[in-house]
Amino acid sequence: MTNGSTMPPKNNPQPYKTVRDKLGTGDLVFLHGTSAAGVMIENLEKTLNWPPYSHVGMVIEDGGDLYFWDAPGGGNCFPDPYSNDPDNRIYGKSVHTGCRVSVLDDLLAYYSTKTDAGGFWIRQLVSGVSAAQFTALRIFVNRVDGLLFPQGIGPGDPAATGLGENYLAGQTGTSLWWGNYFCSQLVTDTYMHMGLVEIKTTGFKQDGTVVMEFRRTILVYRRGRVPELPVPAMKKK
Repeated sequence: MTNGSTMPPKNNPQPYKTVRDKLGTGDLVFLHGTSAAGVMIENLEKTLNWPPYSHVGMVIEDGGDLYFWDAPGGGNCFPDPYSNDPDNRIYGKSVHTGCRVSVLDDLLAYYSTKTDAGGFWIRQLVSGVSAAQFTALRIFVNRVDGLLFPQGIGPGDPAATGLGENYLAGQTGTSLWWGNYFCSQLVTDTYMHMGLVEIKTTGFKQDGTVVMEFRRTILVYRRGRVPELPVPAMKKK
């Protein structure tokens, strides 16, 4: 949604209050920022003819309340309601850095003071989210809540160099700094753990010949709910 942005959305702009009640878990919110890391991202996206958004997060609708799940480059000014879950890795740390859950209205109000775009953009999840997928989301949040933004080793802003170095690594099919998340990476991993997107797996021989290829989704079982599957017995020759 926007109100005078120089980057027009594909649909007509609408006030936030007209779309708020239509938001649900899995909807994405894209933002434009002015930080060093944000400017670097948007400049890169413009060269590739991609929409120039520098930040993305996911809406969570929980018990009638709307939250925002994202991985900011810094800041610790929003209380995390999910940190009260005893299974959360940062249990008891209400305000923290890294991946976080925050109240959607409060966060968007804050971001509106940190951007020159005049608004934000929303992409809604058409399929909706099942009860099992929402449970998988909560498990994933508990596992990664508070994990930090990647910090680069090169000169300049650590958040910007961290993003740049991760981007270059991604062009070769790899990643850096396991246990860290930047914003789009967190959203993608969240979707995968909820079973909303497929993962393509390809197996190669040493000479590069493809020997298998399949697609799969991930759905993480809740603690204590993993089904007991019989283990096949080894047959002796």
